[in-house]
Amino acid sequence: MRPSAEERSHEEPHNSPQPPSTSAKKYLPTGFFSGYPTRLTAHRGERRPGSDQGDVQNVARARQVRAEITRQAILDGAAVAFDLGGFEGTSLSDVVRNAGVTKGALYFHFPSKEALARTLMDEQLLIAERVPATDDPGLQTVIDLSHQMAHGLRTDVRIRAGIRLVIEFGSFTHPDPTPYDAWIDTCRTCLTPAQQRGDIHPSLDIQDLSTLLVGAFTGIQVTSHVRTRRQDLHTRVTDLWNFLLPTIVPPQRIALFHPTGTPGTIPITSAH
Repeated sequence: MRPSAEERSHEEPHNSPQPPSTSAKKYLPTGFFSGYPTRLTAHRGERRPGSDQGDVQNVARARQVRAEITRQAILDGAAVAFDLGGFEGTSLSDVVRNAGVTKGALYFHFPSKEALARTLMDEQLLIAERVPATDDPGLQTVIDLSHQMAHGLRTDVRIRAGIRLVIEFGSFTHPDPTPYDAWIDTCRTCLTPAQQRGDIHPSLDIQDLSTLLVGAFTGIQVTSHVRTRRQDLHTRVTDLWNFLLPTIVPPQRIALFHPTGTPGTIPITSAH
């Protein structure tokens, strides 16, 4: 005997998309999952008002999650390839092999190898966000930034790849000063109020000092990479500040600054 329509409606629950796995969370803003329903209880023939619209939104959200996971995997794979081979020595086949995705997925997110490289170059500028926010930036902020960048270069392949690409793009066929100018601007923004409150000699030109610092750090990290695979990078950055501070800071204020970085704010871990 065939079951009635009412019986079949209870035997065939409406399947709804399930929330993505928790592993997706590391690529998503905090709170992304707070509104994601864990289950839809309506059955066929018992549709709740607005449930169709909710289903569509949930499917769209799940697709966004999967797309972002794929995008981040591509960037991770590209970073490994660029860190090892540089821009010219890396092919898109290297990227998809490292990322574990198809070329179709890669082209969906990034139209070219240069677009991938530009994204990684832009990311290295975000290192400034890792320094604790302050309403009163100054010379110590720049010291901490230099050590935070050193830490990123030793532990984060995406930072290493971004910096390598910045140097390559700034040195070869089509020089691009944009990343350097951005770092110089960051230094100037911090050092200008420092000079105004007497932490830097009034006779010094802050733009020139900022340009010198960016150039010095660039040279130091390249030399450290070639000589020790950056094992001594924090030491070399500390040397920079130990030599520089007596030149730019009035003697009575030198004791206010920590050449090794603000205690407790710079993690020191082994390189990966």
